Amino acid sequence: MNPQFQLMFEQALHAFQGGYIDRADSLLTKIISVDKKNPNVLHLLGLIRASQGNFKEAVDLLTKAAQIEPLDGFIQYNLAKALVDSDQIPESIPHHINAVELEPNNPDAWINYGKT
Repeated sequence: MNPQFQLMFEQALHAFQGGYIDRADSLLTKIISVDKKNPNVLHLLGLIRASQGNFKEAVDLLTKAAQIEPLDGFIQYNLAKALVDSDQIPESIPHHINAVELEPNNPDAWINYGKT
């Protein structure tokens, strides 16, 4: 990621963490319009869409991120959650399994896997 996009991503992350979802969304949308295969941007934008209740778009974004970074347990975890939230329970199972295998010390991954 070029330095300007990295700075924008960091600003978006801070905005998201601070509850400024629209600001984070705006910054990430600008980055993704140029850098369509950035897994960090896709991941965070997917989390934003999920927080907005737009689970279909969240699943699409998180799926793209998982395809780019298949060994990222947190992407797998959030994709599994988005699939469950969009009533795609069977589709979520492989991602739950990946999440607990990749991040075995993440209790939330185990809890969500067990609930599903």
